[in-house]
Amino acid sequence: LCAATVTVWLLLAPEFSTQELRLDHESKHKKIVIMESGTIIIIGALLFLHFWPQSSIYWFVPNQACVSYAAINAGQYRRLLLSNFVHLDLNHLIANCMTLATVGDTLESQWGTKSFLLVNALLVFLCPVVYCVLAYAGAAYIADQHHLLFDCAAGFSAVLFALTVFESWELQARGVRARRLGRIRGVPTALYPWALLLYIQITVPRVSL
Repeated sequence: LCAATVTVWLLLAPEFSTQELRLDHESKHKKIVIMESGTIIIIGALLFLHFWPQSSIYWFVPNQACVSYAAINAGQYRRLLLSNFVHLDLNHLIANCMTLATVGDTLESQWGTKSFLLVNALLVFLCPVVYCVLAYAGAAYIADQHHLLFDCAAGFSAVLFALTVFESWELQARGVRARRLGRIRGVPTALYPWALLLYIQITVPRVSL
């Protein structure tokens, strides 16, 4: 757990922009903005649902909430929503919350809280659907991949990957052509989401993004 936390922190810390000093031009007083409110709401919800004792009852047990094509085909549509908010272990939860703290804050400051929360709400429903469609396509058109119909996914990772792609688009529009990934400099902004995905898979096994 400690190794996973430190690794993800070192990965994201160079671009950690959630604690900054901003100047209120109207009042001429300085104020510290720790994190955007929408990002705080989502992180709080993820932590609450993971640690709240009642969340361990039935629907929030990972094998009852994770999403797969087979489960949705059997009519368990609740998984399309619940799967986003159930994490397999504490490492998974910490990695997702720390990623959201950076990516979410950047996007929310650009889009505004209402638009940011709306995009997240759409992604919460869209990502599990896309996962099931891809699982079906893989099982149908790739040999010996029938297991994809039953592979179960859980966590906020898919939403975060989509947000990371949006963040890269925003930075490219502002003229940022390269970013730092941990101690690696000069990662092309367009490839950053994929580089981040690969980096986390290598440095923190079993934790996805």
